[in-house]
Amino acid sequence: MAIRIPRTTRTRQVRLPQTNNLRLVQATRTDLADDIGSAINNLGQRILDVENEKAKIRVQNDIINAESELSREIQKKNNELFQSGYDFSPKTIKDKIQEGKDFIDDFLNKKFPDRPEAQKYFGKLKFDAYKLNEKFLYENSNKVFQKQTISTHEDNLTSLAESIEAQTPGSAMFSNFYSKIESLDLSRKNANNVGANYDKEEEEKKFKLLIMKKILSKNSFIDPITEQRVLDYKTIRANLNSLDFTSIGGEELTDDLRGELKEYYKDGDQRFKQYLSNYIKTENTKAFAETEKIRGIKDLSLSEQLDRVRKQRFVGKEGEEIKKSVIGVIENEIERGVITPTTVSERVRVDDLIINGVVTSLFDKQVVDDDILENLKKQKIIDETASAVSLIDMQRGGLLTKEDVKISGYFDNKIKRIADPLKKEQDKAFKEFLDRVKPSILGSNQNKLAESSPTAVKRFSQAYLKLSERFEEGLAEGKTAKQLLTAGTPDYIYVEEPLLTNRGGFRPTQQEITRETQEAFGATFRSKEDKELTEKQLITKDINELKEIIIRIKKLDKLTTDEVKGLPAYKKMIDLIEKRKSE
Repeated sequence: MAIRIPRTTRTRQVRLPQTNNLRLVQATRTDLADDIGSAINNLGQRILDVENEKAKIRVQNDIINAESELSREIQKKNNELFQSGYDFSPKTIKDKIQEGKDFIDDFLNKKFPDRPEAQKYFGKLKFDAYKLNEKFLYENSNKVFQKQTISTHEDNLTSLAESIEAQTPGSAMFSNFYSKIESLDLSRKNANNVGANYDKEEEEKKFKLLIMKKILSKNSFIDPITEQRVLDYKTIRANLNSLDFTSIGGEELTDDLRGELKEYYKDGDQRFKQYLSNYIKTENTKAFAETEKIRGIKDLSLSEQLDRVRKQRFVGKEGEEIKKSVIGVIENEIERGVITPTTVSERVRVDDLIINGVVTSLFDKQVVDDDILENLKKQKIIDETASAVSLIDMQRGGLLTKEDVKISGYFDNKIKRIADPLKKEQDKAFKEFLDRVKPSILGSNQNKLAESSPTAVKRFSQAYLKLSERFEEGLAEGKTAKQLLTAGTPDYIYVEEPLLTNRGGFRPTQQEITRETQEAFGATFRSKEDKELTEKQLITKDINELKEIIIRIKKLDKLTTDEVKGLPAYKKMIDLIEKRKSE
C-alpha cells in the first residue's frame, strides 16, 4: 500500500514491510501463558516441599524432646529403685530390664498415638533407651554389691571389737584375737577389691590397743568422792612410764603401742580430773544452796542452824573449806552478832576482780590482796599461813554482805554475766567509766590524799551503788552501754556529775576535801568515845590510822620504801611514835 503525501515539493514513495500484526500478537500471547503456568506450578511445588520439610522437622523435634524426657524418667526410676534398698541380684536385674522395656514402649506409644510418621524413628530411640536403662541398673547393682561387701568387713570389725569388750581381761584375749585374723583378712581383701582402702597393720594395731586397754582396766577403784568405779590412772601411767613394763597380756609392748597408750591415759586422766572438778563444784553448790535455805528459816535458832549445816554433805577439800567457812559465819554470829560492812569498798574491789577474770567462784580461794588477808588473819578467820581467801571468807569476816555472797546473789550473777562476751564488755565499759569519775567523787583530782579518807571512800561506795543500779536498769530497758556511760547523752547515768554534795550530787565541796585531807593526815575529829581515852591511847589510835593511810597510799602509787618515808603522813606517824614513847 502506498502513502501519498501532498506535493509541495518533490516527494518519494515509501513502502512498509508486509506483516500480519494480529498473528504476531496472538503468537506472543500463547508463549507468555505457557511460561506463567509453569512458574505457578514450580512455586506450588516449592511451597509443598517447604511444608513437607517443616513437618519432618516437627516430628524430629518431638522425637528429640521425647528422647530427653524418656532419659530423665529412666534415670529417675532407677534412682528411686536404688534409694528404696532394692536387691540388685542377677535374677532381679533381668526382671527389671524387661520392666524397663515395657515402660519405654508404653511411654512412646502414649507420647505418639496415631502418628505413623514418628514411628519410623522408634527403632534407634528404643535401642538407646533400652541400653540406658540397663546401664543404670548395672551401675546400681555394682554400687549395692560394693556397699554390701564393705559393710560385711565393717560388721566383721564391729563384731570383733564387741567380743573383745565382752571378754574377761587376761592373756587369753590375744589368742582369741589371732584365731579370728583369717576371717578379718578375707573380708578386708574383698572390701579392698571393690574400691575400699583398709590397712591390715592399722586395723591390727587398733585391736591390740583395745585389748591392752581392756587388760589395763583391771587397775581401778571406787572413788570416795563420786562413789563410782574409776580407772587408777596413777598406777596405769606409772606402769607405762616404766621401762621394765614390756608386755601386756603376753603381747610385746612396742614403742609405738606404748606411746599411743601413754597419750590415751594422759587425756583420760585430764578428762577425769575435769569431771571430778565439775562434780565437786556442782555438789558443793547444791550443798551451799541447802545451807542458805537452812539459814533462811526464821524460826530456827543459830545453834539449830549450826547443827543442821554440820550434817550437810560437802565433798572434797574444797567442800570442807566451804563448810568450815559457813560454820564459822554462824559461830561468829552466835559470839558477836551479825557483822554488816560499813562501806561497799570491798564490793567494788571484788567487782574489779571478777571483771578481770581473777575471781570465778564464790568458793575458790582467789583473792590475794594483802590488806584483806591481814584483816582476816587479825580476826582469826583464816590461818596465818593462808595466801588467798574466798568470797565466803570475806563475808565471814564482815567485808561482804551475806546477800551478795550466795547462790544467785550479786557476785554469783556477776560471775555468770562475765561468761557472756557481750555482758563482759558492758561491765568493762562500766569499770572504765567508774575509773574516770572516781577522782571527782573522791576529791583526789584536787588533793590526792583526800581519797584515803574513810569519808571519801564511803561517799564513793554510795555513788557506786547508785550508778551500778542505774546502769543495770538501763541495760534491762534495751539501752546500750555507750548511751548510758557517755556524758551529754539523754540516758547518761551520772546525772549528778556537775553537782556538789550540798546540792545532792557526788562531788565533794572544797570544805569537805579540806576536812577529808586532814583526816588522811591523822587530824581526826574526836568523837565522844575518843574523849574517854587516855592521851597515850589516843596517840596509839592516831598511829594505827596513819599506818592504814600509808599502806593505802603506798599501794595506790606503788611507792618505794624511801618514797614512803618522804610522805607527810609517815613523818607525822614517826613524830607520834616518839611522843608516845615520851608518854
